[in-house]
Amino acid sequence: MYIARFTKIIITFCAVLVLQHVNAQLVANAGNDTTICAGSTVALNGKAYGGTPPYRFYWAPNFGLSCYNCANPVATLAVSNTYVLIAVDAASDTARAIVNVTVNPLPQVTITASDTVVCSRQQVYLQGNGTVSGCGIGGACPSNNVSPSVGNGTTDQSGSVVAYPSIMGNFDKSCRQQMLYKGDELFQALGGPGTISSIGFFVGIFNSNEYLQNFTIRMGCASMDSLTTWEGSVVTVYYNATGIQPNVGGWNDFAFNSNFYWNGYSDIIVEVCSYNPVTYGNQNNKAQCTVTAFNSYIYSAGNRDQCDRLTTPTLSNQRPNIHFGYCTGNSPANTYQWL
Repeated sequence: MYIARFTKIIITFCAVLVLQHVNAQLVANAGNDTTICAGSTVALNGKAYGGTPPYRFYWAPNFGLSCYNCANPVATLAVSNTYVLIAVDAASDTARAIVNVTVNPLPQVTITASDTVVCSRQQVYLQGNGTVSGCGIGGACPSNNVSPSVGNGTTDQSGSVVAYPSIMGNFDKSCRQQMLYKGDELFQALGGPGTISSIGFFVGIFNSNEYLQNFTIRMGCASMDSLTTWEGSVVTVYYNATGIQPNVGGWNDFAFNSNFYWNGYSDIIVEVCSYNPVTYGNQNNKAQCTVTAFNSYIYSAGNRDQCDRLTTPTLSNQRPNIHFGYCTGNSPANTYQWL
């Protein structure tokens, strides 16, 4: 008897379930805005979350910093500045965050009382006074504000609708511009020291209301004859990541996230920048300008983020007219201590 033995071969197919871990989006955190006195230092506190660790950190601009490629540099500044933290993870993804460092100048103190001889327990009155000579991030603006303008020209920004300059243009991915407003013309319009709570620009030629993403306004005080390169001592007073939509002609005003105090005599630098990484290629809007006797306006545009790059700017004397939301006479409060 022949017995055939059959071997049953069971082939098992195993389905291997591969769980793919999806990292959260990389987020950068530059820490809280801070205020220091002239001559003091402050440590910046950079962090990152999500993405793919480990992280690398870079700060721009790098002036005044103990290191530019570390998470916690020490800043030593004579004037106010806005720093941008760029975090890069292991997958080369990037994220940005900003922090304002406001530098308050030391007050100028005077005592008007003369040396006095008195009898025991006799009263004598001393008179002291302190004035603040600088400008930067300021406090609240009362409701009795005014709305003066600097510039009354009716010339629209030059170039075609796909060319720059454009105060609110969307044809390229990014555009950066700085404007210089002189202290004497500011005094004539504003009337004295006070707090700026908003600014606006007059659109003379309207072509598109497409969003301008990462729309940023920065301001700073200066003393200069003209603009020839980017002025770095500016602080962020307005930022909108989602973006703003230009209005159909006329004034486009922007209420600040952080008000700006002007000392009554310094020149003011105003910077406007936007970066549209996805939606761009629309015709540019053109602002009304006043022709000045000096280079009062510089700009650069391109398909790379211009807002923190030191691209060589184009110089112009056709400066956009500006509209201020302003409250006079509310200088920062002083406290006094006698020793």
